[in-house]
Amino acid sequence: MGIEEIKDNKRNLIGVMFFAWSIIIIASFSFYYNQIDDEINSSPSVIFYNIICPVSVVAAFFLLRLKNWARISIIIINLLLVFENIITISYALIHAPERSVETMVIVFLVIIYTFTIIYYFNRPKVKALFK
Repeated sequence: MGIEEIKDNKRNLIGVMFFAWSIIIIASFSFYYNQIDDEINSSPSVIFYNIICPVSVVAAFFLLRLKNWARISIIIINLLLVFENIITISYALIHAPERSVETMVIVFLVIIYTFTIIYYFNRPKVKALFK
């Protein structure tokens, strides 16, 4: 193993750690926020987040242990989040038009973040860490 490969592995491990900890923090915050403010989210959305947030936290902890099933789980969860956020936009526009701009900005940022995670964990060098 050459020095360049070691540097790449170290850089990729730092990226995995960054995303894993950010998922833990964001999912925990989302779960807490969802318990407080379910005005925007429809009832199925609240149930969705009550399931997805704890599952995301568990999968993120196993990302730190470089488990491949956790990498695949995070990718699938983030794909589901994209669809759920699109539904949230339509729901917010109909049921809470006074908060639609705020909701659209948050959803847009979430979708960018989820696509970043999906892209990152599908990179060949990152996949190789989970073998």
